Amino acid sequence: MFSHANSPPAAGLPAGLPPGAALSAGAVVVPIYQTNSPEECQYVLENSDAKAVIVEDAEQLAKIREVRDRCPELEHVILMTGEADDAVSADELAEIGAA
Repeated sequence: MFSHANSPPAAGLPAGLPPGAALSAGAVVVPIYQTNSPEECQYVLENSDAKAVIVEDAEQLAKIREVRDRCPELEHVILMTGEADDAVSADELAEIGAA
């Protein structure tokens, strides 16, 4: 399972690229909306057994940070804009994909 924080295009990427890439890899996309509270994000992540979540920016990442320890299945957080020690950046993800 894969959760995507439903948001406008980031880092110059087409809006459908992250969920489309996940679908092509065999993942199931589960939306999390920018307006969701941290607890609502937790509910979606827990009940979908999400392994990864893509967040738009630091504001959305902060919500995931609040609940990450309560989401034991969550293995990866991908940050589309910016960088963080506890998330993979879009640039890092592209490098991993190119390898």
